[in-house]
Amino acid sequence: MSPPRRTLDVSHLPTFAFGHRDPLWWGVTGLMAIESTAFVLMFASYFYIRGNQAHFPPTALPFYVKVLAAVITGVMLLSAVPIHYANRAALKGRLRGMRWGLALGSLLGFVVVALRIVEFLWIGFRWDTHAYGSIFWFIVGMHTVHTISGSLEDLLLLGVLLKGPVEEKHLVDVHTNGRYWFFVVASWVPIYVILYLDPAVLAS
Repeated sequence: MSPPRRTLDVSHLPTFAFGHRDPLWWGVTGLMAIESTAFVLMFASYFYIRGNQAHFPPTALPFYVKVLAAVITGVMLLSAVPIHYANRAALKGRLRGMRWGLALGSLLGFVVVALRIVEFLWIGFRWDTHAYGSIFWFIVGMHTVHTISGSLEDLLLLGVLLKGPVEEKHLVDVHTNGRYWFFVVASWVPIYVILYLDPAVLAS
């Protein structure tokens, strides 16, 4: 007769965890690593194109597009404030703070998307006009996709928090979503510096 099987009581362990103890944290971290690598490769392509053209940029960015890009940068940086507030609220389990943070964060995110659409209409060249146009549209377009997906995720989480029932795992979802939005904001900074503050672009 075989001895009885021993069982391990894990009922005292927490049902959720923030940071690297949560599988979702690793998934989002891996996504950010992949997307960061993609941006670095696109930056390398940009500088390759820049260094192999006698006249750069082949089509000048209109002044109002440069101003609009600065406005977009300001709104993008501002959007990190309510998301940071939502993150802190998630750590403390404050439902009201998470709701307000996500609401304002998603609103600012969609403002960025709206301004970006205006920018695309004002640029003055298509993605297939020249190599510069291709890399410009690809970099900005890829970041726009991230902005849209991040804003939609904010809105989705806000809907969950408003409708309920709110579970402990949703606190982790809000906090991890905030990390992704910080990546979206942070990745825009080098894009803005490279594409819009390039001395050749400013002088064109």
